Amino acid sequence: MAKPRPERGWKIAPDGEKWRRVVASPAPQAILEADVISLLVRQGVTVICTGGGRIPVVEGRDGSSQGAEAVIDKDAASALLVEQLGADMLLLLTDVDAVYADFGKPAASPLAKIDLSAVDETQFPARSMRPKIAAAIVAGEKGTTFFVEP
Repeated sequence: MAKPRPERGWKIAPDGEKWRRVVASPAPQAILEADVISLLVRQGVTVICTGGGRIPVVEGRDGSSQGAEAVIDKDAASALLVEQLGADMLLLLTDVDAVYADFGKPAASPLAKIDLSAVDETQFPARSMRPKIAAAIVAGEKGTTFFVEP
């Protein structure tokens, strides 16, 4: 697999058998649409939001917003939205049947319950369950019930 030659000065890194453009992934500071989302929820609307990550914006000196070359993790954004809305539950949907200890190894085993005060998020793959576990820890620290569902 030949490494692509980025023509725009992009940083490129291997991602399995393919290549991926690498950009910063800063921690989200605020969900700008939280007030609108809250209004919709109070009106009984089912709102699906923060999925698929978000494109971060930076605020200019004049108060305008401008996109930044980065990506916001969808699970971190979800945990922040839970906090901003004062929600009592966080539901993280996945395409796997369970959260696994030792995922991808022969000793992998599904976890029926996770003690957030004892779990070490670094035990989970960085680009797999770790962001979900980190989001659950943040939400749990705020008193929010969380679920990771396939």
